[in-house]
Amino acid sequence: MLKSKVNALQKEFSQTLKKLLPDDRIYKVKIDNRFNIKIYNKASKEQAIGSLSSGQKQIVATLLMQAISKVAKVDAFVCVDTPLARIDKLNRERIIKHYYPQAANQVIILATDSEIAPKSDEYQYLKPHLAKEYTILNSYENRSSYFKEGYVEEK
Repeated sequence: MLKSKVNALQKEFSQTLKKLLPDDRIYKVKIDNRFNIKIYNKASKEQAIGSLSSGQKQIVATLLMQAISKVAKVDAFVCVDTPLARIDKLNRERIIKHYYPQAANQVIILATDSEIAPKSDEYQYLKPHLAKEYTILNSYENRSSYFKEGYVEEK
């Protein structure tokens, strides 16, 4: 049973990685029965996870969580804080177009306006998939924060 779950996880994780991170350095993934992950490049040479950029590591971690959720058949929500901070423009577009809209039934994205600006392409890609939008505002006088309905206003 464990072996079949590990194989299913490896397959799901590999397929998602290839689709969202088409990089010759990350071509194949192997997961052993102790859930150790090894990443191989297109030449079948093992790549140290530490050699990946911060953005690539973030994408790998995000997609691993998604693969675990799918294989476990758990309908969990996804909550991501500063989801695009370390990710370059090309990978931002891939994540926003192909990951967030189908990551879970409920996805909560806590983004800064520098990550997803109100008039940006990223925001336009996400907009059709949004049920609610809120801005978290700070009240420095009361030393607290509060929610305002709607996305952050352009300055």
